[in-house]
Amino acid sequence: MTIPVARSSKEFETALLKAALPKLTRMGMQKRAHWIFTCALAPEAIGWLSFPSRLDRSEVHIMMSVNVGVRHQTLERTLAELEGEKFHAYHPPSMMTSLDSLMPRRAFPSWVFTNETDNAALLNDVISCIEKYGLAFMRDHTGLDSIVETGYQFQSRESRAYRVPVAYFLMGESEKVRESLNETLESIADRDDFWAQGFRKFAANLSTRMHD
Repeated sequence: MTIPVARSSKEFETALLKAALPKLTRMGMQKRAHWIFTCALAPEAIGWLSFPSRLDRSEVHIMMSVNVGVRHQTLERTLAELEGEKFHAYHPPSMMTSLDSLMPRRAFPSWVFTNETDNAALLNDVISCIEKYGLAFMRDHTGLDSIVETGYQFQSRESRAYRVPVAYFLMGESEKVRESLNETLESIADRDDFWAQGFRKFAANLSTRMHD
């Protein structure tokens, strides 16, 4: 693997990710837009991978991080319908975490690339960690039960408020759907902002769907 010397951090980032592409493809990853990758896991679940790197504009210096996740397509399709939005084929993930959170404790949570470091070795380490820890995470969370069991760990509060009740709905757990919706509705009872209005509409639509 050869990674050319770069003149800017942006050029460097492109070179690094292009060098990683063949290895990610061999792992079963498909490149999407904006350096997002996905892979097939189960009939209704896909693995999700992204590289939210931090670029130093003053010099050629990149701190590369990796996010891994799982997208449950039936859940996301149902959620899009309830919100009146167009279904997206791969974004966002239903649950997500940083790769470093899945790994043994390290001194630094990111990989630092410069024109002076052994970038091929560093990039090989990134790929190796994705294969060892990232893919394992994806394969362990293909079921809808993962959404409700690990929601507090791998979803934001806003994401959890929407996805947990939809997961319960798809699992046929009507009472838990109501409990989940009511918990959020009670927490926003005094709010009338855009998010609160949107959630109330979503909750009403899901409640109607439950009785159809």
